[in-house]
Amino acid sequence: MQPSQINTLSANNQFQCTNDLETNFDKLINTISYLLPAIKKERTFILFDHQIETRSLMNGDDFRKTLNSIRHTSTGKDIVQKWYLYTRNHCIPNISELIDIEIRSNTCSDVSSGQAANIENNLILLSLGGSELTESSEIILKSNRAIENLKNAYSPDTIYPLTPRYLPSDKHRAEEYWANGVKVSPMPLNEQEAQELLLESIKLETDYWGYRNKCGSFYRYKRTHVDKLIFHGFKVEENEVPHHLIEELVG
Repeated sequence: MQPSQINTLSANNQFQCTNDLETNFDKLINTISYLLPAIKKERTFILFDHQIETRSLMNGDDFRKTLNSIRHTSTGKDIVQKWYLYTRNHCIPNISELIDIEIRSNTCSDVSSGQAANIENNLILLSLGGSELTESSEIILKSNRAIENLKNAYSPDTIYPLTPRYLPSDKHRAEEYWANGVKVSPMPLNEQEAQELLLESIKLETDYWGYRNKCGSFYRYKRTHVDKLIFHGFKVEENEVPHHLIEELVG
């Protein structure tokens, strides 16, 4: 799965009140949370540049001071705790050289600039929303090294199209059955379980292969749409799984 980086320059003094700040931080936190199954299985990773916490979110104030200002609500307290938990424990520090970077979009005239760790062109940006620039689907990143167009997400709804998504198939029911003399494999997992397993799975050619520890079962996901990252899945026997994947999946 394509790796990502929290967009350092998406903290750009764009918030006018703590309600907007809380709403948009919650969206970013939920986006990272959605990716956690893949991160924990090392199928992808998120880079984090600590420079974002030297920037401003609102009224020119210090990032951490502003973030801590939402701790007085139960939702805000949870957001702040998860921000530090996710960025410190589930992200990889980007220790690349600091360079001058500018971001802009073809959909608006806004610009954000400053020093940040170098961002590679194969990454998806995970941004704090709250402005037309940081909510653009594609961001143009300019530095003295290159000009790159990067996909951008700021909420769960915007990361979904950029990652493999599970869509149930009527063909694969909770229990196996026979149709026209052929046994049809079951899909006993609910949608959330199947989605999380898909994110944990290993891609081989066009399919994903997964293993669910809880029940000791293997699953295969096949692409449903040619032009979208949408997959359906079903349970398979161990002897159907490519042999070289079994140890990695089970381990």
